Amino acid sequence: MREIYSSGFMTKTLCIFSIIVTCFSSWELQGQEQQNYPEFSWDKIPLYMHMRKSEAYTQNELQYIATFPLTCLEKTTGLDTYGSTEKGSLAAAKGIKAFNPDTKILYYRNTFCHYQNMYDADAGLDTISNPFLIGFDGEINLHSGIRPLFDLSNASVRKWWVDHCIEMTQHEEIDGVFFDALVKVIMPGYAESDIGTAKKQAVLAGFELMMQDYWARVDSTKLKVGNLIRSNLPEQGLNYMHFFDGSYLELFERDPGWIENSIAATQTAAREGKIICMTLGLDDLEISNLTTSNGYIVAPSELQERFEYCLGLFLICAEEYSYFYFNDGYSVNSWSNNLLWMKRFEEYDKPLGPPLGPAVKNGTTYTREFEHASVWLDVSQKKGTVIWDTDPPLLNLKFMFQDEQGNSLTSVRVDINSKSVLSNTSGEAAFSLDNGSYQVSFSKMGYSSFIQTYNFDKDTIITIELKPSVARVEFHIMEGDKYSRYPMVTLNTDAKQANSLGMVVFDDVGKGNLHTYTVEKDGMQTISSTFVLENDTTIEVQLSATTALHKNETAKIKIYPKAENDLLMIVAQKEMRSVTLFDLSGKIILTENVE
Repeated sequence: MREIYSSGFMTKTLCIFSIIVTCFSSWELQGQEQQNYPEFSWDKIPLYMHMRKSEAYTQNELQYIATFPLTCLEKTTGLDTYGSTEKGSLAAAKGIKAFNPDTKILYYRNTFCHYQNMYDADAGLDTISNPFLIGFDGEINLHSGIRPLFDLSNASVRKWWVDHCIEMTQHEEIDGVFFDALVKVIMPGYAESDIGTAKKQAVLAGFELMMQDYWARVDSTKLKVGNLIRSNLPEQGLNYMHFFDGSYLELFERDPGWIENSIAATQTAAREGKIICMTLGLDDLEISNLTTSNGYIVAPSELQERFEYCLGLFLICAEEYSYFYFNDGYSVNSWSNNLLWMKRFEEYDKPLGPPLGPAVKNGTTYTREFEHASVWLDVSQKKGTVIWDTDPPLLNLKFMFQDEQGNSLTSVRVDINSKSVLSNTSGEAAFSLDNGSYQVSFSKMGYSSFIQTYNFDKDTIITIELKPSVARVEFHIMEGDKYSRYPMVTLNTDAKQANSLGMVVFDDVGKGNLHTYTVEKDGMQTISSTFVLENDTTIEVQLSATTALHKNETAKIKIYPKAENDLLMIVAQKEMRSVTLFDLSGKIILTENVE
């Protein structure tokens, strides 16, 4: 239990009483879910909407938003048209309710960051002494260096904040509040380097008091949805869920471990009856244009792959009152070029049906069955598929791989669309696919990769022979009729010394490429050449002894025989210390010192 008052028996009694009241309110809510929670059905993918537009929404846009059971009107809603977020949000909410009174509408409020010049309520801050946190450097703009943070340890700030939320929820068209920046308040370390640990703890204690005050004063039928569950929070933020009816989700993805924690925390909250608003986007994917056909998005393959993975994440977590939102940004202003705004994926209208049980986890892979759909997800690959029972029957496709000798090849990688499969020990790789045309790529270390297009309209087995992409090159080096002992051979950039029999082998040399080799040995002429490798090859090299003098010395030395005296005459312009003679095999036959 966190003590947020001074010590003493009465103080601790009040703290325990506060916790009991909070828990009672949470239990009481479970009995009220059906009357104030958004509409929910497993018939199709349950959807959520979250957006901002500083201009007034058009009638077509309001009618579109009204098709969602739950929506959040972000900060700046109607700001340019109506002059403030409050007025713009109320105007938008009334317009949406005119089309569908059952749509639940959340008013946006940030619990920690002060977005200036957006709200009429900001005038109340002028009457509060020191409403913002001040850093050690005297600065108040502690959020990204551009905006202040509310000092929630200040009781006047808390009262001003709660009063404003209560006032907005008293409007019939506002069904609840969306609480943002909870992670910044709760996250250990956030802003501590600016304000110190003690002050940050006081802010967290003040936040808890503020939420208790809001619980005590707000109409119990008004929804409370927080941007809360986060993988890097202590207990993923679940220890604060008692303040809220549900959690909005963002930053759901990073590395596989982060995603697994996100899934586990979301499943826990969803199974406890909390509202889940899972929001996922394009990640690093960039799209420049989208078309529609029969009212649905015609998605390029990379967008469809991303969408199916995100939908799989949602369905692995979803329980009653879980909602899905896939977007390419929150701003739907006319200048934002939001390509997914007011467009619909075909999957949203396919029959889903309730889950037949919880998701099954196996390593980084998850599976789950619904009445009309099967979900497969692998978070390590960021890939997922949803197979609907309304889809045409899948075809069984099998590739069988062998080498030139007919031996089965294992670990051949086959890529079809977003699926990758490695051949097993029998050389088989199997797929289940819709009929149609597919571009298939094949690759294996040491073998030539290639891409082939196939048309499938029935179950098919295809045998493929892979050809090695590398070969073996062996050098045999001779000096006349004798083996050349230990010459140095360089093939491209790889240098090796031959053995005493003049032999050296290079493995895994690329086929079809032009290669260069050099053979060197002291006292022997250097041999260099090139060749194109097609298969395993043996190259024979004949070395000859060096017979020519260095070009810089030829003008300074004369060599000629003096037959009558059986002499070899050497005349030099420079003093010589010794003379060495070699035969053609490189063998030394004479060494003499010159006196």
